[in-house]
Amino acid sequence: MDDYTFIGNSEKIYESMVKDIESAKKYVYLESFIYDPDNTGSKFRDLLLKKVKQGVEVKILLDWFGSNANKPFFKNFEEAGGEIRFTRRIRFHPKFFLHVHERDHRKLLIIDGKIAYVGSINFSDDALKWRECAIRCEGGITKNFKKAFVDMYAQYNNHLVRPKKFSKILRYKGFEILRDVPSWRYQRIRKKLIYLIKNAKKEITIEMAYFLPDAYLRYLLKRAVKKGVLVTIILPFISDVRAVDILREKYTGKMHKKGLKIFYYTKKILHSKIVLVDDKFIVGSSNIDGRTFIHNYEISLYGNNKKIVMDIKKHLKQSLIDSKKFNYEEWKKRSIFLKVLESIMSPFKQWM
Repeated sequence: MDDYTFIGNSEKIYESMVKDIESAKKYVYLESFIYDPDNTGSKFRDLLLKKVKQGVEVKILLDWFGSNANKPFFKNFEEAGGEIRFTRRIRFHPKFFLHVHERDHRKLLIIDGKIAYVGSINFSDDALKWRECAIRCEGGITKNFKKAFVDMYAQYNNHLVRPKKFSKILRYKGFEILRDVPSWRYQRIRKKLIYLIKNAKKEITIEMAYFLPDAYLRYLLKRAVKKGVLVTIILPFISDVRAVDILREKYTGKMHKKGLKIFYYTKKILHSKIVLVDDKFIVGSSNIDGRTFIHNYEISLYGNNKKIVMDIKKHLKQSLIDSKKFNYEEWKKRSIFLKVLESIMSPFKQWM
């Protein structure tokens, strides 16, 4: 039986993951951009070590750059029979300077071909202090998530990935698993976002950790407002990447003047990635910026499941309660230094 649950609280996400991992009988596959050697990282490592000793197959795929946990941290886990790989290690390669910044930004947990988690949350104590989200999927769709993981696990350090093959959309009963790989051409998530915005009739709500939309996406959002669509953008008041906060201010005032409703979430660092357009959603690892669309391995779930949509709406409603409105007068008064910095940084926004 298929079942889906949207979870917008970090502690509840971890609690649910721990419970499901403890029940694993066959395998546990975990993929993450960040895995830190802190209390959270140690807790999951020790739990996964326990499952290996019980005869469960456990594979971990971490981004070499994003994760602070290293091989020695997983020594006992590997010695017991667990497998761990780090994507895109820094090594000499003829295309080194083109590919060194391409990172595995996906966040996945798959258990026994029955349960899968996809969302924004990494494995770190920081996540407990941030606003995160994940969708717990139970049922047949999990096999498609398994394929996405296995594909990535097999070519984890390959600098010559075939984007068409490895970004193929995986479909299941009205859902689409959107996979991005570094590519200037395919960009499955951006194309789905464009489709949703173009066809919006009533409402677009975006809650996004890093929001640096390109000129065409900004144009589509402004055009949606002209068509009578309510466009609401929820951003972190201060994110964990200050450079993105500075650069986004180049656009926020202009978008506000065109009718977009912009809010800054103030309760904690906002790290979730949610797009909701007329009861259709995209939830996963993908931000709205050039790095996401061009240079990263990303994965997000697209669909219109009523239960998920209802829970997302509750989550977004609470986000707005804990946010403050964009202040155009304050934006106009920002310092000359910041304005100059925005202009200097702008040509490099796809790498932010």
